[in-house]
Amino acid sequence: MPQSPVPVFETADEISAETSVVVILQAAQNGFGPRAAALDAEMGGILSRACSDPAVLEQSGACVDVIAPKAMSVRRVVVLALGRAEAVTTLSLARAGGLLAAHLEGRGECAATLVLDPLAGVELPAAEILARVALGMRLRRYRFDMRNRRQGAGADRTLRVQMIGAAGAELKAALARVNAIADGVE
Repeated sequence: MPQSPVPVFETADEISAETSVVVILQAAQNGFGPRAAALDAEMGGILSRACSDPAVLEQSGACVDVIAPKAMSVRRVVVLALGRAEAVTTLSLARAGGLLAAHLEGRGECAATLVLDPLAGVELPAAEILARVALGMRLRRYRFDMRNRRQGAGADRTLRVQMIGAAGAELKAALARVNAIADGVE
């Protein structure tokens, strides 16, 4: 049966030079973690100014999209709001991942790097946070068109996502679990 290509999720240790879109996962009341703070400093504080209003990050799934300065290798930095730390659940993370996939698809992006710094007040492990966001992204990108009649059906591109912020073995195990869930849904 014709379906959209399944997104590819990979683990990484650092942001690669070829990355064009960086997505920072951020809870509402937490300041930026070390990776996001370094990226913000490289951008001249643009990210911290864009996220300075507390209401911006309180709605889970909200995307703050910032075009990076020309001096940087990345084109775009997106801050994905996860909501208040105490309200973060596996379901809210999957919803946020779905909204992120819609945001990236709307901008014509087919590759991104998710960056997760430790989040104070969130009870879930880092690997589970990234895996649940990936689940939401995969389910949002799923298309089923029996006869490829949907406009743009042949032009669907595979979404490639690198994930930074969790140990490789833990993240691979968590991704295997959520991929099994997604396979059952699809």
